[in-house]
Amino acid sequence: MASLLKGWRVVTGKNNSSCTRFFLLIGFFLATLLVAPWLGSTPVGVKDIWQSLHGQVNDVSYIFWSLRLPRVLMGGLTGMGLALSGLVLQALLRNHLADPYTLGIGSGSALGAVLAIALGVGSHFYFLSTVSLMAFLGALLSMMIVLGLSRGLSGLESARIILTGITLQFFFSSVVLILHYLASLFQSQQILHWLIGGIDIDGYEVFAQIAPFYLIGLCLLFPLRDDLNLLLVGEEYAHSRGVNVKSIKTRVFLGASLLTGSIISVVGPIGFVGLMSPHLAKFLMGWDHRRGYWATMMIGALLVIWCDVVCRVLIFPLELPVGAMTSLIGGPYMIFLLYRRQRGRGLM
Repeated sequence: MASLLKGWRVVTGKNNSSCTRFFLLIGFFLATLLVAPWLGSTPVGVKDIWQSLHGQVNDVSYIFWSLRLPRVLMGGLTGMGLALSGLVLQALLRNHLADPYTLGIGSGSALGAVLAIALGVGSHFYFLSTVSLMAFLGALLSMMIVLGLSRGLSGLESARIILTGITLQFFFSSVVLILHYLASLFQSQQILHWLIGGIDIDGYEVFAQIAPFYLIGLCLLFPLRDDLNLLLVGEEYAHSRGVNVKSIKTRVFLGASLLTGSIISVVGPIGFVGLMSPHLAKFLMGWDHRRGYWATMMIGALLVIWCDVVCRVLIFPLELPVGAMTSLIGGPYMIFLLYRRQRGRGLM
């Protein structure tokens, strides 16, 4: 009983320094949303934006309103969705290396998109592009396979669930490589461009495409904050408090799939955001999900937005894909996490 009480204090403990860091994070997040659209290779003046508000549209104001602002907003939504998915999966499986990609969602989505490109199917299906729709369905299929295989396991057995996801990831990635090899030159360029991942959107129509799935995912995951806190203390303790672990697992997997699938269907695979953001949030705010949800989402948004800004200006006039930049950061970070665990210092 004493160990349970100690674990609960670790999860829900509050202190003034974490509150200060939380409000500083909010300030930095809001400042980023205001500043990031102004940054880029083409200078944007206040006068141009002011004139555009009065109907005098020019090339500079078009860049600001139709290219940069939607890109910053999509980067924020991308980071938030991937970060929240990583947080709930790590809490459910109680494994610090769990994220949407280690469970095979990313590779399943990639397989769906590559199939659509390689088969040359129609360009649109209602309001979604066929590539986006197939990528979304691939993400859902991958998570359904993982969830179905894990239903027969006693408890959560996170190691076996993650191993199943990694196996699916390798299998789907192999099929993607075969399709890429057999594709024509034009299709090969399309596949490569999609697989790298990038937030090169134009206008606001794309937000309507992802909004239904994104919002359903949020609605599934946000009410679980207290239940995930109880699961961190222990599964038996959570059961004693009335938590239905099987129901929570289904909701987490479905919510994470909807969030990740809707994002990947538009911007492609952007790795390591769901892995890094929860660790950084726990390091700053502690383990309480009631505040950790917001902190994790803001950190994920900041990570993607600033990586995208760097990609836009680093080698102008060329532009790096943001997925490559997050992987460059995430690879060493993952090695750092494994090193800390090996040294017995735990993970952030």
